Amino acid sequence: MDKKDFARQLRRRSGQAGQVFDLRRGIGDCRFEMRSFLLPGKRGFVRGTSVMAKVDLDYISSAIEDLVATLGIREHVDYAALSTMLLSDSVGKRVEAIGAQMGLPIRVDLSYVPASWKPPGSGGSANAFASASLAHTTASGHGAEGITAQVCCPASLPLYGSSELNGMVIQVKVTENCVAHPQTFVAIIAHELSHILLRSLAHPESDNEIYTDLAAMVLGFSNVIQEGRKVVSLTQRGNQVETQTSTFGYLDDKQFDFALSRVNALLTDYRGLKNKVVALSEKILGDCREGGWMLARFGEAMAYLDSHQERRIKKCDGVLLVGFHRPGYMEPTEAALRECRQVAEEASRAVRPLSCYTQSVVASLQHSLEGLTSSSEELAADLVRLRADCKVAERNIGLLARIRLRKAQKKRETSSRKGPS
Repeated sequence: MDKKDFARQLRRRSGQAGQVFDLRRGIGDCRFEMRSFLLPGKRGFVRGTSVMAKVDLDYISSAIEDLVATLGIREHVDYAALSTMLLSDSVGKRVEAIGAQMGLPIRVDLSYVPASWKPPGSGGSANAFASASLAHTTASGHGAEGITAQVCCPASLPLYGSSELNGMVIQVKVTENCVAHPQTFVAIIAHELSHILLRSLAHPESDNEIYTDLAAMVLGFSNVIQEGRKVVSLTQRGNQVETQTSTFGYLDDKQFDFALSRVNALLTDYRGLKNKVVALSEKILGDCREGGWMLARFGEAMAYLDSHQERRIKKCDGVLLVGFHRPGYMEPTEAALRECRQVAEEASRAVRPLSCYTQSVVASLQHSLEGLTSSSEELAADLVRLRADCKVAERNIGLLARIRLRKAQKKRETSSRKGPS
């Protein structure tokens, strides 16, 4: 059954709330259920129908894998910082900030509409995406207030990453009550901008609401959506308190919890890979510092021996000490330390700011981890040899000289750790 056949059946059966249709679309089985709901009208609430996607968890998992392969996956947005901006900046600036988090360098042309406004139906623009809460009803038939937003996609949307997309003006309509529930507002706008993002990538599922919900989640808004997808209000009616819940989005609770768990698991894996690179970089830098101190100790011990040639040398160390005097004896070790330090510093600088894990980023992290592991192993072997050489040189300079040199070395190490004052 294609989408046109499905739409025809839906129109024929529009009065049969609860009728379930099967439709194979995309990955796995995708089922749609027609539900009855109430919308606020001029004269109270009017009844309508909604097509809600019913998909299995395998479909959700495959969709997340597809989106991560296309978009990558981002660390959770810092809602504390975002909420500060939500309170201080204009709504248009807030929408632009949400777009920036998603990699959309857009500008926003914002307009407000009354809380009772609903986006146009089939007669509206084919390039307009809209979110509205289903007005879930209590047993007494009272509906819950919702936030509505509409984002209009330009007909000639530039490709993602192109210079033409920078500063592209996107028309956004939001109901006046959008500031009442800031997390819900962020969740809705993130969903609608995901349509724009997928369109700019010419993604085959750009109009798929399930994919669009999941795209917002993999782009860092999972936690905000978790907090904002449900709005609960309490109403005192006589001696009773009625609880009214509006749920935003196209995933039911089970699907959302599964998707959230999957997104968090992927983030944990990629974050763990990043942390391994950072930790190994720090280990190498620490080993390089140790190597530098040992080089200094070795040089001072050899200088002492050269200036005190009357000292007796241990017979077993004579050949080794002669070898230490070969021109450029420590140059390979010094070069290895410089190279390892440079590799570790570059890796640390590149990896620490990472907050988005694309396929290329993950491949680069794996490559960096392999290279750092190899460098660390080679450096460890160099340090073993350097420690042995230091031991040979220092055991021939005498106890008092060793103590003086160690004190001087300790002072330099302490000063080095503190850095310039």
